[in-house]
Amino acid sequence: MWSKSGTFSPKGSEDSNSNTLQPSSFIGEEFSQADYLKKSAIAKSLTEMKTEVEFSGISQFKVIKSGSDANQSKEEVSLYEEYIGNYKLARNIEVGGVARFDEPHLSISKYGKMESTGGTRIDYTITILNDGNRALGPIHVLDLFPAGTEYVYSSLRPSELNESYAKWTLLSLGVGASSTIELKLNMTEDADNLVNRVQASGGYDRQWITAENFSSIQFNWLSCCPPQIWATKTAYVDPKDATMVHYSIILRNREKYIMAASITDQLPSEMMFQNSSIMPSDLSSNEVRWNIMDLKPGETKAIDYIAKALQNGVFVNKAHIEVHAVNGPDSASADVAARVEIGGDERGHSSSTWQPPVCFGLNYTQQGSKDEWIPCDTCGAKLPETQISLVRHAFHPRKVNPTSHDIIIHVD
Repeated sequence: MWSKSGTFSPKGSEDSNSNTLQPSSFIGEEFSQADYLKKSAIAKSLTEMKTEVEFSGISQFKVIKSGSDANQSKEEVSLYEEYIGNYKLARNIEVGGVARFDEPHLSISKYGKMESTGGTRIDYTITILNDGNRALGPIHVLDLFPAGTEYVYSSLRPSELNESYAKWTLLSLGVGASSTIELKLNMTEDADNLVNRVQASGGYDRQWITAENFSSIQFNWLSCCPPQIWATKTAYVDPKDATMVHYSIILRNREKYIMAASITDQLPSEMMFQNSSIMPSDLSSNEVRWNIMDLKPGETKAIDYIAKALQNGVFVNKAHIEVHAVNGPDSASADVAARVEIGGDERGHSSSTWQPPVCFGLNYTQQGSKDEWIPCDTCGAKLPETQISLVRHAFHPRKVNPTSHDIIIHVD
């Protein structure tokens, strides 16, 4: 069993004489002359493999990572282990700095913080990473400034700059390569929170791939009314292949302003991600993450994806959703889940939908009291007649974890 990233080929393979011009990796394991073998091995991506094995015989484990220059391949990591006899082993290998996706892919991250002197300036760090299997170029990076801020400085000169955004152009990014842009903004107006959104587009063979992310800095964490968003998750087993599970996560913006959303799906340990309708912003052995930076007022977006069950059983899959109001008052979060059974009742089970009430808050005067709700008149909002009366997971402004029981709101 083996996986290979890039064009590198370990010694002895059919194209071992070829030179590589990009970082590559190889992870492999081989068993021979075995009297008995009990093995579970999972390769969740090109650069990671997790193995638990009990055997009597001969085993060989290989891990190779190579960098490169224009003249010859350069081996950075080479690990070879051989065992002869009776063994019980557990191995977890993950290689960084090479292609993590077997297709063109671009990742972008953004981190923001207020300057340490307590002033009005914000320092942002934007990192663009080519973690796919193709070199990309050019790469266009677009940063959308939050309202009430102005551009001060960036480590790379913008190719386009105005009061609302900055654009940069990178000539190329090889496989495994990354580039960082330092950005400084100045706050010109007071705000409850600042949501700074960024998008990158990389070209290859006259095609383009995109990645997006955002950074949120919240100043008024005890505001009254969180954003109104509706979320649900459903699942069903493929009728043609009982090991494939189809999931759908749906978000609907119920407010009058744009929202940025981050969705993190926790995969069960015996389930492997296959593909999705929206390319993930990040993917690891146990979670998949998507970012949506422009969920418009009234808009509904769906993320459909497929996961493969590696064994029979009951699988409960949970997704954590965080939404941040762009030019709005606050942020909110929620968990939605779906349950399926493989090898038994193969019907899918929908999760409960989630949405917060129009306005809620905590009564701090009586700790432990069952009455945690304050009237919506407190912040000037009234519950509409059409408001749904069942809320599965409600989050208070102090960002506590969701309650495990249902909360019933009676509407007159």
